[in-house]
Amino acid sequence: MLNFYIRVVCLLCASFMTAHALAQDLSGWSDKTVCRLVKSDGGAAYVAESDNRGLNCNNRIIELTEKGIRKLQELLNELDYDLSPIDGILSPENKIALEHVLVKFGRLYPEKVTNKTLNVLKQIKDKIKNSNSRDYNDFSKVIYKSGITIQPSGPHPKAASLNDGVLSITITPKMTAVNRKYINRFEIGKRDMAQNSATMLKFKVRSDNVVIDRVLIAQIKHHHRKSTTGPQASVYLDRPPGCSSWSASKNLPLKLEGQKTWLRGVVETSLKQDLVQYDWRDKEHNGQHNRSYKPLNDGKWHEVEMHVYPHRSKGFCRIYIDGILYINLQNASTKTTLSRPHGHYDTRIGIYRDKVDYNQTVEFDDYEVVNYQPLDAE
Repeated sequence: MLNFYIRVVCLLCASFMTAHALAQDLSGWSDKTVCRLVKSDGGAAYVAESDNRGLNCNNRIIELTEKGIRKLQELLNELDYDLSPIDGILSPENKIALEHVLVKFGRLYPEKVTNKTLNVLKQIKDKIKNSNSRDYNDFSKVIYKSGITIQPSGPHPKAASLNDGVLSITITPKMTAVNRKYINRFEIGKRDMAQNSATMLKFKVRSDNVVIDRVLIAQIKHHHRKSTTGPQASVYLDRPPGCSSWSASKNLPLKLEGQKTWLRGVVETSLKQDLVQYDWRDKEHNGQHNRSYKPLNDGKWHEVEMHVYPHRSKGFCRIYIDGILYINLQNASTKTTLSRPHGHYDTRIGIYRDKVDYNQTVEFDDYEVVNYQPLDAE
């Protein structure tokens, strides 16, 4: 009988505590606490609070309410998509922006926009905007800051100047590379990006030049690599942007829909096997080189965004121009060595061209570099 009364008292106390808790403002409670209460109690207030926060407690997949869509719109704005109004209505513009950011970070656009979608967007925002390794320069005051330096292989500081808040780089025929007199070169960038992270390089560029040979203006590359290998990601003024992958196989192990691949050749020989480089480019402009590439060399400002993750099998390389995805290399071997440690890698902007007898000027703005952990690399 005593046990019965004890149980009744405990139940009454629990009911009182639950009622008291439900009457409280839950906004100050942690996500972990709210999810724990959803799992243990299942009370309507806890479920509603988890839905409002877009939490995936008990792996519950819930379509977003108007309040959830408002949060999604706010997150997209924090990721620089400049959407308005924040009205809780998933407009076509919202859907385009959401698809863009999801694909950029290796996700497909979902059939339904749910709390899971919101959680992914929160992860992306935290990785990019709250990263401890984010450097940005709008070139309003100085060229070199936050570890952004001149690349020593093209030591020509007079090539760079600031004009009305824009970085202007002018290469002359006399500005040759240190060890390659047939190359004109001046680049700035961030060195020694962590090899176990992904890197985003984002910038604006304007160019209206005579182009009769190779002109590289941006790259993400392995720093301690052999000179015969190319960068993981590269953007040019004379040809479409490109990504590279490496394999021990010469049988084209990767296929990219709508894009062209070709075998560059054996770039490293180890004791057991060779390492072969594959170059990937947009099929629409296949074969173009050594002439003006109109998507970038038209005298207008363009935004370029490059993402690279060096990995033996889960690597990726994605390149956007004005929000359009030109290359999407996924689940690839983006490590540039077989027999040696990979080392760190660099992000660079500037001019790297085959030597010609005329000056060339390219303008840059809003240079941003972020080191982040890929969503699937937790």
